[in-house]
Amino acid sequence: MTIKLNLFASLRQIAGQKQLEIEAGEGATAQDVLKQFAERFKEARKYIFNTEGRILTSTIILINDDTVNADQPVALKNGDELSVLLPTAGG
Repeated sequence: MTIKLNLFASLRQIAGQKQLEIEAGEGATAQDVLKQFAERFKEARKYIFNTEGRILTSTIILINDDTVNADQPVALKNGDELSVLLPTAGG
């Protein structure tokens, strides 16, 4: 199945584009797709995962514009859009 991965901030800079299409197996979760992305773009791993391989609590994951809890895997469907929002700093 094909998942559209929307990228923002540092992830967009690393990938060089704002959206990628990722091929994933049936029943794949957001974490599975993000692992595939991080394998392709090694520098992205530190922005998404902690040292134990879990999605950082500061990272916001959306599936079709609905926020999901990365600790509770949700099976994706063909054509779903997965967005990854990283924390920002400023003032």
